[in-house]
Amino acid sequence: MCRQRLSQCFQSPLYDKMTVDGKQQGALVAWDDFIDSILCVADLMYSETGFRSYFKQALRELYEDNVLYVEVRTIMDPMLRNNGKHFSREETLRMFIKVAEEFKEENPGFIGAKFIFLTVRSMPKETIESDIRLAMELHKKYPQHLIGYDLVGYENNGPPLSDLLDILFIPAQSGVNLPFFFHAGETNRFGDTDINILSAILLNTTRIGHAFALTKHPDLMKMVKEKDIAIEVNPISNQVLNFVSDMRNHPGAVFFANGLPVVICSDDPAPWRTSGLSYDYHAAFMAFTKAKDGLEVLKEMSRAGIKYSAMSRDEKSRAFDIWRHKWDDFINSFSLSGNKDQRLQHEDL
Repeated sequence: MCRQRLSQCFQSPLYDKMTVDGKQQGALVAWDDFIDSILCVADLMYSETGFRSYFKQALRELYEDNVLYVEVRTIMDPMLRNNGKHFSREETLRMFIKVAEEFKEENPGFIGAKFIFLTVRSMPKETIESDIRLAMELHKKYPQHLIGYDLVGYENNGPPLSDLLDILFIPAQSGVNLPFFFHAGETNRFGDTDINILSAILLNTTRIGHAFALTKHPDLMKMVKEKDIAIEVNPISNQVLNFVSDMRNHPGAVFFANGLPVVICSDDPAPWRTSGLSYDYHAAFMAFTKAKDGLEVLKEMSRAGIKYSAMSRDEKSRAFDIWRHKWDDFINSFSLSGNKDQRLQHEDL
C-alpha cells in the first residue's frame, strides 16, 4: 500500500507536468504550459528506444480509433542513439519512416504515414533558412514520405510569414516544388497576426492549420473556398489553449455553414489528455453542425481526410476503397435486420 501511494504521488504531478488541463487564464499562459509539457518529454521522444515506443503507441492509438492514415508534423531534430551518439537529421527521418512501415506491416488496413518538416517560427532566420533548404533536399530524396514544410509556434509572438518571404521563396526560386502546410491565423487578434492567413494563401499553401481568425475576413474565406484550400480544424486544441471556451462559438461552425473545405484534426492529443481523433470529431459534430444533421455529415467529414491529404491519386483511390468497406460495416452495424437486401450501403448514406 505504501509503495502504491508513493507511485501515485510520483505519477500524478508528473502527469500534470506532461499535460495541459485548459484551466489557464489566457492563450499565452496556456501556450507556455503546452510548450513545457512538450519539453518535459522531448528527450525521451528523441532517444532511439523511447522514440520507437512513443511513435508506435501514437500510431496504435490512432489505428484503434479507426484512423488508417496520418500526416505527422515533426521537428527533425537529431535523435540520440542508444550508444550516446546522434543520428543525422536525415537518419532521424529514416527512423520515422522505418517505424511507420513496421507498423503498417504489423497492422492490416493501415495505409501509412507521411511527414511534414516543421520549424519553430521564433527561431533565428538563419535556422529557418537552413531548415527549409534541408526540407527541400529531403523532399527530393524521399518524396513519398517527406511531403512538405510548415512553421509552428505561438503566432502572436511572430514573426509573421510576410517577414520571412525571402526564405519562403527559396524553393520556388530553386525550382523545387516543396508544398507548404502553414499554420496561420491561430489567434484571436484582428488585423494583426491573422494576416498570416493571407500570406499563406498567396504562398500557395496546400492546407491551412487552424485559420481560427478566418471568419473576420470574408474576402479570405471566399479565396479559401474558391481555391479549395482545406482548413485543418482542431476543436479540442483551440479550447484547451484558451482560444474559445464554448465550442458552439468556434469558427468551425461558420466554416461548415459556408461550405468551406474542412479536415478535422487532433493537433496534439497527448498533452490535451485525449487520444486518437474521435473526441475532436464528436466536438465538431455536436458544435459545428445543424441540429438535424446526421450521419451524412460525418461521412463527408471522414471523406475529407482522404480528399485533402497529400497522398497520390493511386494512394487516395486505394484509401477510398478501404474507407468504403469500413463505412459499409459501420452503417450495417446499425441494421437490426438479417435480410441482406435491406442492409444499407455507402451509396445510401
